[in-house]
Amino acid sequence: MEEENNIHSMHWTAPSHTHNMRSTDWMWGIGLIALVGAGLTFYFHNYVFGIFILISGVVMIMMYSQPSVERSFEINNEGIRVGSTMHSYKSLNGFTVKNKPKEILMIETRGYFLPVITIPLQEHSANSIRATLAQALTELDLQESRSMQFAEKIGL
Repeated sequence: MEEENNIHSMHWTAPSHTHNMRSTDWMWGIGLIALVGAGLTFYFHNYVFGIFILISGVVMIMMYSQPSVERSFEINNEGIRVGSTMHSYKSLNGFTVKNKPKEILMIETRGYFLPVITIPLQEHSANSIRATLAQALTELDLQESRSMQFAEKIGL
C-alpha cells in the first residue's frame, strides 16, 4: 500500500497522560511503603531489590506530581507525527482504532523496543482516522497489553 499522496492531513492535540490528582497523604504513603519495603530487603541482604524499590517509589511520586502536557499528533502524507517524532509509513506495520472504553489509535512499529504506540483520539472521530490510515497502512487486530489494562483499572 504505497499510495501516500492521497492522505487527508489530520491534526489534533491531547494530554500526554491522564493526570489523577493524588493527595499528599497518598504521596507520604507511597514513600513510607517504599522505605519499609527497602528496609526489609536490606535486612534480608537483598540490596539490589531494595534499591529498586526505593527508585520505584521516587519515580511514582515524581510521576504523579507532574501535570500532563498537551501533545500534538498529526497524520499526513509522510506518516504519523507524535510530538516532534515522525513515524514514516515505511517504519510501521499497521494500526488499530479502538472505540471502547475510550477512543485510541494503536500503531505497530517495526522497532523491537516498545513496538506499539498508543495515541489518544479526541477531536477526530475514530471512523475518519480509520478511513484515512487505511489508505496507507494495514488494519491489524492489536490488543492493549494486560499490564496497561491493569494500570488503567487501578488508576495509574
